[in-house]
Amino acid sequence: MNKKPVKYLVYIIIFLFFLFYAQMRYENSLLPVPRSGFGDVKEYYKIASQSIFSESFWIGERPPTIPLFFKLTGTEYGQNYDKVVTFQLLFSIVSWGVLALTLAKITKNTVMKPISFAVILAFSLSEEIIMWDYLIISESVSISLMVLFIASSILLLEKWNALRVSFLVVSSILLVGARENFAYWLLMIGFSLLILVLVKKHIKRVLIISAFFIILFFISDALASASLRWYFPLLNTISIRILPEEEHIAYLEKLGMPVTDALLERRGLALHQGNPTMIEDPELESFRKWVKSEGKQAYIKFLWFYKADLLQDWTQEIEAVLVPDFYFYGASKFKPIIKDPRLDEYLYPVRFGVFLFFAANFMASAGTVWAFYERKINWVVPLLLILLSFPQMLFILSADGNDLARHCLFYSVQLRLGVWIFILYSLDFLISQIKTTKFYLTPKTIISSF
Repeated sequence: MNKKPVKYLVYIIIFLFFLFYAQMRYENSLLPVPRSGFGDVKEYYKIASQSIFSESFWIGERPPTIPLFFKLTGTEYGQNYDKVVTFQLLFSIVSWGVLALTLAKITKNTVMKPISFAVILAFSLSEEIIMWDYLIISESVSISLMVLFIASSILLLEKWNALRVSFLVVSSILLVGARENFAYWLLMIGFSLLILVLVKKHIKRVLIISAFFIILFFISDALASASLRWYFPLLNTISIRILPEEEHIAYLEKLGMPVTDALLERRGLALHQGNPTMIEDPELESFRKWVKSEGKQAYIKFLWFYKADLLQDWTQEIEAVLVPDFYFYGASKFKPIIKDPRLDEYLYPVRFGVFLFFAANFMASAGTVWAFYERKINWVVPLLLILLSFPQMLFILSADGNDLARHCLFYSVQLRLGVWIFILYSLDFLISQIKTTKFYLTPKTIISSF
């Protein structure tokens, strides 16, 4: 009975935290001017203007989730972008609130509940996260969907029931429909989960979720192939990453790629650069036909043949992939909520991104061994968020050579969020061990508790 007032007090504090958080984000949203000058915007609205029952809505130049959300706002291309910003802002606030509340709910120790809630909301106030709400592009909605997917995964690991399974299924489908890289992420998760079949208690459930993620990937890949969504990114990749290397050109030439002076002049240029552009130059027509008919298969062979280089080449782009700079994307009059750069660096490390990457992966690798030995299945979420960041990085590097920093956003958020969830889990576990065994807090007892 004595615990009830404390429990109510905790949730009152959490509620007040959320009101304060929502108020800060609302006040911050009154300043920036929506920015829509990105190449993808027109394509998204073109799809959104079509009926959701039409084939072209689901098999278009872009995945269907973002056009669906734009369609729900009732806006048209070039008009009423304030509605989109408002929707993205509200969706972001709700999504991060759901994740924060989820962590507070599953946290065992009362003192850690408001701390977990506050840390997640504070993390979401980072400039690298909130800045996308004012851009008419896919990033804001995609981050929010990723956050909901993580929350649904945590809830399902805590307790298996129809409602939580449904939450995971819906969030997964919407997530995969937002960007193709999420389909590959779920494929990685699906195969990674198979190791949990060794924990005999959860075999059926693990197999169901793993199979669902893998099937979802193949559905997404089939839709992407039918609509040739890989075509433009592959043109970019060939121009930016392959043409500068004579050895790479020679390899693809053996696989049938037409090599002409017009193509070699495109070295290092993005798809939209040059006059005429790569998709308009009549001298590149034979090259474009080859890319559409044989390019995808040839590029897969190329990646496999140069797999050793792929595992090392990311170090040449280390600044872009581990310390991405998003200044270019900032909306006019945008100001960060967190004014102190040191606090922002603590919450979302950027300058020390390289150190964070290696330290986090070392920490997660050790944590995986411990979690498997102790049968701590609920630790799957933070461990996979961290450990799958490197494969995600390699996928992004190989998928599109253009706009690298923006494309690295998602695994960058994924890595840092995984670290914070890992820390919160560890603190909760440590406090539980101290309370259970009733020993004094010393380095020796801390180590023995793990």
